[in-house]
Amino acid sequence: ISRQRYWGTPIPMIYCDKDGIVPVPEKDLPVVLPQNVDITLTGGSPLQRVPEFFNTKCSKCGGAGTIITHPCPSCRGQQRVAREKTVTVKVPAGVDDGTRILFSGEGHAGVYGGPAGDLYVVLDVKEHAFFERQGKDLYCSVPVSFPQAALGAEITLPTLEGEHTLTIPPGTQSGATLRVKGKGVPAVRGHGRGDLFVEVRVQTPAKLTKQQKELLQELASALPVDNKPERKTLLRKVKDMFV
Repeated sequence: ISRQRYWGTPIPMIYCDKDGIVPVPEKDLPVVLPQNVDITLTGGSPLQRVPEFFNTKCSKCGGAGTIITHPCPSCRGQQRVAREKTVTVKVPAGVDDGTRILFSGEGHAGVYGGPAGDLYVVLDVKEHAFFERQGKDLYCSVPVSFPQAALGAEITLPTLEGEHTLTIPPGTQSGATLRVKGKGVPAVRGHGRGDLFVEVRVQTPAKLTKQQKELLQELASALPVDNKPERKTLLRKVKDMFV
């Protein structure tokens, strides 16, 4: 995917073409200063102070060795000015939220003609309306009717690459998870793709016609169910899944 991101905040991206200096008389040329200045500081305890020597940059020129007495009005002698720039960002397939893309030399221009910095683009992946992601795998849930779950059926399932025909086996229980291999997210580095896990949810009709009620009552008589509590509670089953 190629996207163009417009950076609304002005940042120093283009070097000043005036080198930070405007034409001035020879007598007003930049003053040459020493790049380093020895400063004597006093260290040690209050009772015994020992002079210590530190080598630091000049506070006036910053170690450059010169002072621009007549700086350019555009860049103020820094040899860079603020410009807005459009950067084309190529997003590879399979990236996740928080992925950083590096653009060398696309950051702030260096001060006094120095090298430019780098630009890091941090991706914020929007949530999908249908899929949930965990690593390379995708998860979703699809509703099916009771006859489809009991008798089996073929349903059309959307994927990242288009529609896929999913087979619902006969006797599928509500909450069962079906696995579709190779329909997940591709790996950013390397080969292969994740899988798609589909949770089947059997829908119970909220409103029934008179005929539908009669048919379900007839079916209920033919399929009696013993409504006794199961030996393992739901909490125990959940614990067993993580053991």
